[in-house]
Amino acid sequence: MTIAAEASPAPGTTRDELVRAEEAVPPSRFAPPDQAVARILIGPYDVWPFFDRRVRPHRRNKPTALNFRFWLTGGRKRGRRRGEGQNIYVDRYETRDVGLAAAVLVLNVLDAFLTVVYLSYGGAEANPIAAWLLECGVGWFLAAKTLAVSVCLIFLILHKTFRLVRPALRLLLFFYALLLVYHMFLQTSAVIHGLA
Repeated sequence: MTIAAEASPAPGTTRDELVRAEEAVPPSRFAPPDQAVARILIGPYDVWPFFDRRVRPHRRNKPTALNFRFWLTGGRKRGRRRGEGQNIYVDRYETRDVGLAAAVLVLNVLDAFLTVVYLSYGGAEANPIAAWLLECGVGWFLAAKTLAVSVCLIFLILHKTFRLVRPALRLLLFFYALLLVYHMFLQTSAVIHGLA
């Protein structure tokens, strides 16, 4: 429907005059040509005319790539909207979370090193998987233990905004701290008994 047809005719205007006037007035560029076409062409924002100004394919049509460039220099540390703080993925990680993971990794390496030292005093490994790795060689044991914990820590850091991740990191730090105290007890008892 055009603007000429929507306007009320002047008194005394005949139907033929209205038709001629409608043909003379170009259709409005803001009015859809007809209702059936309008439903198709109106677009997702309910405006006419709808112009899609994007020249590239839409970024949400493909999955997000694992992009390392934002880890140190930019990107999001938290959600964009108010209330969007949990169960989301971010590009940058807070220093306390990375520090917590680094502390767990350092304590894991210390645990592996002190285990090897204790075994050199004649001790035995209680973990059967670690014992099998030690039979393969000390290098295998150290590499496997460090790699396994590192992969788990990377997984936890990537999911840092999820509800149970930060408590899990704190629990791991507490566990490795207790394990380090236990190693100190074992080393001290080995020295006291003359095994060292």
